[in-house]
Amino acid sequence: MPTQASKLDPAAARPPEQGASAPVKRQKLPALLVTSDDSLWTQIGAIGDQWAPRQIDSVDDLIATTQAGHSAVILWDARGQTPAAAVLSRIQMHSDRFVIVALDAADNAAAWEAPLQHRQIVGHVSLPIVLDALIGALDRAREEINARVALLGDGSGATAHPARDRRKVTGKSVALAACVLGVCAAALIFFRHHDSTVAVKPKPAEASVPQHSDRATASADEKVDLLIERAQQAMLDRHYLDPAEGSALALYRNALLLDPTRGEASQGLQRLAEILFAKVISRTLTFTPSAE
Repeated sequence: MPTQASKLDPAAARPPEQGASAPVKRQKLPALLVTSDDSLWTQIGAIGDQWAPRQIDSVDDLIATTQAGHSAVILWDARGQTPAAAVLSRIQMHSDRFVIVALDAADNAAAWEAPLQHRQIVGHVSLPIVLDALIGALDRAREEINARVALLGDGSGATAHPARDRRKVTGKSVALAACVLGVCAAALIFFRHHDSTVAVKPKPAEASVPQHSDRATASADEKVDLLIERAQQAMLDRHYLDPAEGSALALYRNALLLDPTRGEASQGLQRLAEILFAKVISRTLTFTPSAE
């Protein structure tokens, strides 16, 4: 039975390493192991000094001992937990910056395909834990947390003045909902456009100029590459919808106009819709309209 101290960051007792050439460490993120099975704590092992691991006995204790809106990776022991969807929703409602990794038996992997597709979890790690698989899931979880924090903020002021901000946030939610619908509609239009272009046969005259076609294709590919690169940077800079010509939305759409088959652009547009939708859901769950 581990002591309380063993449920804290194993690296906390070690003094920081000295050295002028030591690399700059990323900020530690909490990695909260939610389980009553103390043997799982020993399976976590050395997950790296960029994490602050802690064990919590149950989802009830997780919600009671953590602050709403803060960021963390939740390593949830999901064995025998039904219905899993209700638990996932409960954790997410407590904090939309909690990113969940499900720990479950390997033969139950199929049960996590739908939650993965719906982005309710970022990964399923089979038990007993293989360290490399866990570290891979944690890396994906960190990327997801960074995306959510970039969109929603760090959560430090999430509950500071809810009454004062209700009307303002409700208006923003409506505007964001409209934007989400617009992005989803754009994605649908481009996907349909892609389907229609596949069915169109080239005219015989077009097949008679292969050399010019090859050069034009190479030039178009370069333009698409540049647009996607700029769109990805716009996502990092949180320029999702503004400015009109330099936003991630506009750049991804322009890339798809040039090449409707380009997977990075369609995936980027889908990701944009997802994070905007997550922001709408976050604001809807966190705030309620004023009764005035």
